[in-house]
Amino acid sequence: MNTNRAIILGLMGTVAALYLSSCETPEGEGGSASISGVLQTQYYNDDYSQLLFTDVTADDEVFIIYGTEPSVGDKTTTLYDGSFQFQNLRKGDYTLFVYSDDIADAQSDTKIASKQAVHVDKNRQEVNLGTITRIKKLAWNDGKAQIKGKVELINYYNFTQWPNLVAKDTSAAQEYDVYLTYGSHTVYDERIRTHFDGSFVFKKLIPGTYDLFLYSDDVTGGTERVVLHHSVEISTRDQEVDLGTITVEQL
Repeated sequence: MNTNRAIILGLMGTVAALYLSSCETPEGEGGSASISGVLQTQYYNDDYSQLLFTDVTADDEVFIIYGTEPSVGDKTTTLYDGSFQFQNLRKGDYTLFVYSDDIADAQSDTKIASKQAVHVDKNRQEVNLGTITRIKKLAWNDGKAQIKGKVELINYYNFTQWPNLVAKDTSAAQEYDVYLTYGSHTVYDERIRTHFDGSFVFKKLIPGTYDLFLYSDDVTGGTERVVLHHSVEISTRDQEVDLGTITVEQL
């Protein structure tokens, strides 16, 4: 009798365990836990050779996957300070991810998912992930800095020769080509022409080294033209570099 009772109780216990197991709710909404953090972005130049700056990332998306689900369960948008939060979560395993540039492949613009696994082991738990970092590369003209200046032109009388040149006049060099190259680029990135007053400005520059150059007549007669070169270092995001007046000559 006792043996049969023990068997029956054992069977009842097994059934109860199976029932409770079948009633366990999977990961997702419907609980009282939360996962929060702050998203920041590290900004690099186009070949990832220089970390330009790091900043909190506002108004960008953070995604969450529930358990082993194959698709995104939910997403949220970061606030002005980069903060985000997923609320009303049940216990279980989650994966958070953001889209990031692939620092291992400078030639590609493909985005990769930067993932972080999170475990919530009790109700009402508040899991703070701290700072999550993603990578973004910038083109040379994705910034806020600028380089400006003016070009003046000295005209000489054509009946005079080096070294006894006589200047006819000096004026603003209008519609004069000015070239700009960023970093180690092998060809110039932008060519602009001066305004009516000889002024020019290259805008939206990122931090880094720039080579600015323009051509002038070789008044000595050695060659047809000479190159006037200026190397400029942009070190801050909002920097404004004024090269002043650059003088070119024309025979």
